[in-house]
Amino acid sequence: ILFNLVGAALIAALFNQSFAYTLVNSKSFLVGVVQTKLAKTSSQIFFDSIIANIFVNIAILSYLLVKDQTAKTILVISAIFMFVFMNAEHLVANFSSFLLMGFNSVHLDGYNLANVLRHWGISFIGNWIGGGILIGAAYAFLNKKED
Repeated sequence: ILFNLVGAALIAALFNQSFAYTLVNSKSFLVGVVQTKLAKTSSQIFFDSIIANIFVNIAILSYLLVKDQTAKTILVISAIFMFVFMNAEHLVANFSSFLLMGFNSVHLDGYNLANVLRHWGISFIGNWIGGGILIGAAYAFLNKKED
């Protein structure tokens, strides 16, 4: 997680030096996404992050378990589409979006260290439950050997 945060910070710093990010303003897609995320209640973040990691794990497992390349692609795209469409909360994805805003000069209500850390902390716990317990523990139980 630490190196995902470091990598997201480095990439965000580089992206914010590009021409495309000099055009970010209060009406930009990135600003709307981050505003929506930061306005969520703690319980919304928690449940959205559980759902996010379920979708991410479905995409990964679909890719690993399905043999046909076309079917793999369709399954992965549909799982990721639902993840993005629902504006779900994934810790590593939020590292990137929040840091992109942090390196930008657009002011957002609610964009402060306490709110970002609250969001990241709750997302971490929800992602762990969604991926580690609901998906991981279920697979571990179903794949355990008799011996």
